[in-house]
Amino acid sequence: MNGGGLFVNADYALSRHWNLYAFGGYNKKQGLSAGFYRYPSSVASGARDYADEVFAIYPDGFLPQIESDLQDISAALGVRGRLGQWQLDLSNTTGQNRFDFTISNSVNYTQAAVSPNNLQTVFDAGGLKFLQNTTNLDLNRKFDVLKGLSFAVGGEFRLEQFGLRAGEEASWRNYDTASGAASGAQVFAGFLPSNEGDNSRNSIAAYVDAEQDFTRNWMVGAALRFENYSDFGSTINYKIASRYKIGEYLSLRASASSGFRAPSMQQRFYAKTNTLFVSIDGQLTPVESGTFTNDSRPAEILGIPELTQETSQSFTAGVTARPTEGLEISVDAYQIDIDNRIVLTNNFTDGGNAELKAQLEAAGAGQANFFANAIDTRSRGVEAVIAYGKVLGGKHDLRFTLAATFIDNEVKKNPDGTPRIQASPILIETGQVARYFNREDQSRIEVANPRNKFNFTINYKLKKFGAMLRAVQWGEVVYLDPSIDPTKPENFPTNAFSGNKETLDQTFNPVTIFDASVSYQVWKGLTLSVGANNLLDTYQDRHIHSNNMSSGRFVYSRRVQQAGFAGRLVFARVKFDIR
Repeated sequence: MNGGGLFVNADYALSRHWNLYAFGGYNKKQGLSAGFYRYPSSVASGARDYADEVFAIYPDGFLPQIESDLQDISAALGVRGRLGQWQLDLSNTTGQNRFDFTISNSVNYTQAAVSPNNLQTVFDAGGLKFLQNTTNLDLNRKFDVLKGLSFAVGGEFRLEQFGLRAGEEASWRNYDTASGAASGAQVFAGFLPSNEGDNSRNSIAAYVDAEQDFTRNWMVGAALRFENYSDFGSTINYKIASRYKIGEYLSLRASASSGFRAPSMQQRFYAKTNTLFVSIDGQLTPVESGTFTNDSRPAEILGIPELTQETSQSFTAGVTARPTEGLEISVDAYQIDIDNRIVLTNNFTDGGNAELKAQLEAAGAGQANFFANAIDTRSRGVEAVIAYGKVLGGKHDLRFTLAATFIDNEVKKNPDGTPRIQASPILIETGQVARYFNREDQSRIEVANPRNKFNFTINYKLKKFGAMLRAVQWGEVVYLDPSIDPTKPENFPTNAFSGNKETLDQTFNPVTIFDASVSYQVWKGLTLSVGANNLLDTYQDRHIHSNNMSSGRFVYSRRVQQAGFAGRLVFARVKFDIR
């Protein structure tokens, strides 16, 4: 992977009370990833009638690759200053992302039906783009009421656009549907022309915010926000917060708020057919699965309800303390309840429905999944930070920071302990409700991410020289296999080596990563830095089960990760600061 970027931040004084500001940047990345190796045996079974044509190009099989080209561009322009007794900030921010795919070292098996002696090996598979433009107006001022009232009011207009570009014909087309071969380029079939197009929506919002100091030590704040989406209607949300000081060195705070999130443009309009490798009788087998839009005909047949907004309710409480000079302590606890949470379902079959089967086949898929409002969740957590800074000998600046996070994420349950799933009646009747949200999906929310994290950082500065050392520990994570019933070990898969039954569930031990860097200010405005992330080249546990192997070696989990498995990253940076 390679890439680069350029970012600019500027501020210009128009007058004594008014400033013009601008910032933005451009970033470009090119990535490369690979799918599963297509061994000659899998080519013979997958290509069927066209294996000879494929072997003429790849006699030993092939490793298809996905080349990605990402471009990000953003720009903001604004003006801020004083308008009478009000402080005003008016700005417009635009950002766009483009994500294009090229498939290389691959082949479309069925292209041999029309061009047996000229099979493509490189395909333009299409791409995605997203644009957001936001205009904001914010005004605030203070009033001489009691100990002081801070008041703010503002508005926002946001435009969003999501586009999908179809791939070239050979990247997605099945030239011989009777052959049974997968459609399009191996590893990543191109986006279909039927899904191509641009979609847009807009929203308008207004808010009012007030903070009142009732006494020298007690503050209360409240806010209301109204928002109207062109595709999801209106909502009003609130927040109320308070802070109370006990002496000069201790403060208590708390808040309560409601929230609203409309389905993203990607969740509404993304559609794609992919090749998934699933374990069937202990063997990885390719399956063509399509992600269909929530308002598509397959979704209607399966009774998938139309997407609606997520709503939330949050509560927080915290304390900050400065017991002695240079020492700062903060502890915060929170609870967030999210209703109608959107998830990507698992794969549904046609269930014997002829129309659904035809719809899937038209997209080159044998199964279908959708974005849907499926579950309610609750997140509880505690975050604590202890920071201590000291200047030694008048020139050695030291700062120590210890941070800890504890999180408990839960899918809300029925009385019998099973997840409360908002599945449609037809899926319940056809016995496919388990495909809506399985135990692996549940584990992704509850245990597949670390439930605790500790971060200890030391920063040192001496004149123009600086250094940083950081240690981060991620807690354990758990992988839960979706295909088994933990109460029926007799149905567990068989170990390829011992012949014994085994569960594919696995707990991954905590892992600690060290980062370090040093910097030097060459001259004012120019700083050079070198360092390394994951200095000791530490990796998380590997999967230890026989069904999780590649070329006879145990592999790292793709489904649960703590600190990733990319290993050490060494870097050098140059920072310019022109004022």
